[in-house]
This record gives sequence, structure tokens and C-alpha cells, in this order.
Amino acid sequence: MSSTRSGELGAPVRLALYGLALLIVFAASWFLAGALVPSSVVADWTGSSSGSHQPAPGGHDDHEPGRGDDGHN
Repeated sequence: MSSTRSGELGAPVRLALYGLALLIVFAASWFLAGALVPSSVVADWTGSSSGSHQPAPGGHDDHEPGRGDDGHN
């Protein structure tokens, strides 16, 4: 006797359908974003974010090799 009743889907089928639904949602989002967001907005957004990282004095970029987080060996 089967552990599932007739009309119920097994776990592998449900997972496959869930994955397919996610794929459809993400593909639709990607195509809609390409159609609805003007390329000038994308260019401004990507241009303003590149090269804007400036390390803070005393931050993680000033870490000395061989020293722990508390500054001791």
C-alpha cells in the first residue's frame, strides 16, 4: 500500500514544481525589469557605485598581519 493518497503529489514532484515556479518568477522579473527600467537609470546607478569605496582610517583595511582582532599576538 502506498503512503500517499490518490491525488496527492509526492515530495520530489512538489519540489520540482516549486523550482519551476521560482524559475518562472525570476525570469519574468528579469524580463520586466529590462523592459520597464530605462537604461539611463541603470547607467547612472552602476556609474555611481563603481570605485566609491574609500577605506576608513583604522578600519579593516588597516589590519596588520599576525595580529588578532584585539590587537594582541
